[in-house]
Amino acid sequence: MKKSLISISLTSRLIGTVLFSTAMPAHAVERSPQSGYDTITLQNPVLSEEEVVTETAQITAWLYENYSDLNRNQLKNVREHLYYLIDSRVKTLYSQSSAILPTEPDPILESLFAWAEPLGVYGGNLAYNAVNAADATDRPNRLATPETIALNMENDLLTVSSSEYGWQFEIPYYFMMTELGEFNLQGNLPVQSAMLSTGASQDETELGHSQGTLVFMFSPESDAETLGSTVREAFGISDRAQEKTLEELAQTSYYEQDTEQGLSLHKEITTWENESGAYSVIFLGAEGTYQWNRPHFIDFVSSLQNS
Repeated sequence: MKKSLISISLTSRLIGTVLFSTAMPAHAVERSPQSGYDTITLQNPVLSEEEVVTETAQITAWLYENYSDLNRNQLKNVREHLYYLIDSRVKTLYSQSSAILPTEPDPILESLFAWAEPLGVYGGNLAYNAVNAADATDRPNRLATPETIALNMENDLLTVSSSEYGWQFEIPYYFMMTELGEFNLQGNLPVQSAMLSTGASQDETELGHSQGTLVFMFSPESDAETLGSTVREAFGISDRAQEKTLEELAQTSYYEQDTEQGLSLHKEITTWENESGAYSVIFLGAEGTYQWNRPHFIDFVSSLQNS
């Protein structure tokens, strides 16, 4: 199939969707569904509705032609832009209907999520199955996870859980999870880990917008002090980091702003332990993105502690 035919066909389909959706009444942004995650961030999309329609057709056509030739760096860049489009679409739909997960099949999100797992996003096919047409064939998860780690979706949340150690967290389906597995931290500390990106927001980078990054680590063979010290060293968080209180949680975090190389990168870490082992969550974000998405850092920690 030629790129031009794909682009024309998809653009026509998506334009039909956006014309229909813009005729819907708008509602005020308020807290609803998305259990446990603040909906205050579901506003101010980084791309307009018209840009999302046009660029969805363009990126889909381009991927049909070029996906097999992408190198690792290109794949990462395309994946990030795909999720800027997804995030903007979700925010637009929420502003129109207060629904986080569309109540009807959405061809724009379907077209975007169709490429999520091919581009290395865990849970992408679960999200695709949730937004596609009723008569479409559901896709199985194609990215392998450790045998003891399960990935599921309920309503508008992806759930990641460990049958071996009992931990579990939930994230909005439009978050971008690019790592999920097991490894040894600094050579000798076994950890189960996940890395994911939050929604997008305006920032002070050259591009003008970015995602926040959440990193989760669990070690069954460590305590909070040991894991925290190891992770802080790995992420360059010094002993001079500021101690902060996490709102709504009975624990502290350590915060530091890194301004090396002309960039302002905010880093925050919190660590705790229970009978299963030690936990650490790191939140990273550029100026603007860090402040906008910090509520989801707290929501993520709460999800882990309340599981």
